[in-house]
Amino acid sequence: MRIQLQFKKLFLAVVLIWLSVFLPLPAHGQDNDAPRQIPALDVIILVDDSETMWNKTDVEDVRVNTANFLIDLLSSEQSGHNHRVAVISFGTKPRVVPFTLLDNPAAAESLKKQYAAIHEQIRPAHD
Repeated sequence: MRIQLQFKKLFLAVVLIWLSVFLPLPAHGQDNDAPRQIPALDVIILVDDSETMWNKTDVEDVRVNTANFLIDLLSSEQSGHNHRVAVISFGTKPRVVPFTLLDNPAAAESLKKQYAAIHEQIRPAHD
């Protein structure tokens, strides 16, 4: 039950971030009928891979699926711009997947595989 609640909170946070980035409200005095330009984004995904996450908070690895979801979302976004995404996994020490230009589906898959490899490297031995 607690895991489902944590997943729902995490999912809601991702949806709210997505809405705030891709559907911002017009500024005061801005023409609502003008086409909205979405700039190319540089996004850093911070993932808590501390022992507490492994053993108590996210034992089902929802954080991995959420990071993958955001990568897929940004790689399939249709503004005409290519976004760059980096992943920083932190716990005992930070591990970094450097910025990757999401200019094709293979780049998104490569980024997800790099993060998955880091995630598996730090998986506690007692799993």
